[in-house]
Amino acid sequence: MIRQDSNDLIDLRRLQQFVAVVEQGSLTDAAVLLNLSQQALSAAIKALEVQMGTQLFERTRGMRPSVAGLRLYDAAKTLLAGANRLVPEVRRYMADEPEVVRIGHAPSIASIEVFDLISALVPAGVSVHAKPLFPAELTQELFGGSVDIALRRAIETPTGLESTVVSVTRFNVAVVGTDPIASLPSVSMAELMRLRMILWAPESHSRFSAYLVSQFRRAGFEPATVICDFQGFSPEAAPLAVDNGFAMASVSPGTYFGGRISVVALEDEVRSPIQAIALPTISGAVGEVWENLRAAAPASTVQRPE
Repeated sequence: MIRQDSNDLIDLRRLQQFVAVVEQGSLTDAAVLLNLSQQALSAAIKALEVQMGTQLFERTRGMRPSVAGLRLYDAAKTLLAGANRLVPEVRRYMADEPEVVRIGHAPSIASIEVFDLISALVPAGVSVHAKPLFPAELTQELFGGSVDIALRRAIETPTGLESTVVSVTRFNVAVVGTDPIASLPSVSMAELMRLRMILWAPESHSRFSAYLVSQFRRAGFEPATVICDFQGFSPEAAPLAVDNGFAMASVSPGTYFGGRISVVALEDEVRSPIQAIALPTISGAVGEVWENLRAAAPASTVQRPE
């Protein structure tokens, strides 16, 4: 394979094609997605391999990326995400439009927590748009350019992104306002065992669900669990949708939704970090908010969702 000058600039369109082949696992499917002929796409991939000086795919069954291909894929996603942000940012700047910081957050993080974390860190004149997203969607929308900063309950840093733990919150317990627990000043794990723990995904599909259940197991209890059919709502609202259930909620003790829900202090300590993740290429107001988040981050974390 002939190797070209290693200083050659890479073609972003060719990178997009390469990423499509990796994610589709097939030249045929990627060609359909990109509205290209399979022959044209194959030629583009071969040209990219020539430029890289190495084979990017193992052409056995389908198109499986090689070790070099996986490395390029990780870097390409970050580079393309930054490129996708560039034109809209410049256009907004030239049109003198106000900047907007778009925050995505996992449903396990209440909107009031997002407000408390972000509001004091935003430059004057900058708007903030927040929306709840399922954990898998957070990274997708970061790379896709529709979200600037994402907040989730995790510690590991996704490949191609930067991260910082911005808060560590303690959980309380949400129950319907008519449950006897609602009148208590605090509740223990043992007192919760007559109710079902409400989760948003099975333990096998969610590290956060597994983490919450594990905290009870470590204390010697095996909670009955139920998956809530109403997805994406704040955790403290979940008992309204599930009979005989309690939800772990990070909001302060008190009554919510006109007394329909009571959040009671949990005597047993269960804490979880909130992690912010973002592209390493952000700038402007988003970059300022990101640096402020990093500067305000706590010195350490306790208990890891796993």
